[in-house]
Amino acid sequence: TIEMLEEGLRRALGEVGDVEAVDFSGSGEPTLHSRLGEFIRAARRVVGEYAPGASLGIFTNSSTLGLRRVVEALKELDQVEAKLDTLDERKFQVINRPVEGIRVGDILEALKSFRREYGGTLAVQVMLVSYGDCLNYTLEDAERMAEALTAVDPDEVHLYTAYRAPRLPSVARAPPEEIVEFARVLRSSGLRVEVYPE
Repeated sequence: TIEMLEEGLRRALGEVGDVEAVDFSGSGEPTLHSRLGEFIRAARRVVGEYAPGASLGIFTNSSTLGLRRVVEALKELDQVEAKLDTLDERKFQVINRPVEGIRVGDILEALKSFRREYGGTLAVQVMLVSYGDCLNYTLEDAERMAEALTAVDPDEVHLYTAYRAPRLPSVARAPPEEIVEFARVLRSSGLRVEVYPE
């Protein structure tokens, strides 16, 4: 409920002290909640009271950016961290395992549209991994991503690989040298890229 969010956020901010950012994330897609806009406004009130100056953001898998109610809610945030791991439909289906009907081309178009409306900081997260014989960090992947992200025009691109040991044995981290090369290709297109951890 809204009350539970406000109470929990007040308690956490009171215990933690100074914070730079408060983000919506979790073990599920936060934009699926039907009352997302109400939760964002409630969090904004509490953050304004207990942590003035802190930014309010969200981590999203980008699958709902084509929904008007989601776009309107996210426009109230200071930062949106949107995921886009590949532009290849087969790789997207293997690596991201979306629900039926979600297509990476639709996500890309929704990201472009969202960027045109959104005045806050848009960061695109790209996780580089291999899943069996499917990997998303070839030179062709990097070049396609650079072209697509140039069209999206995010403020930042965040590159990373799996930090914890993947839960599936067939998933493997991208080698550090491949991440560096992927970042180089994106930067050569004029994109601002951060590699985590670096």
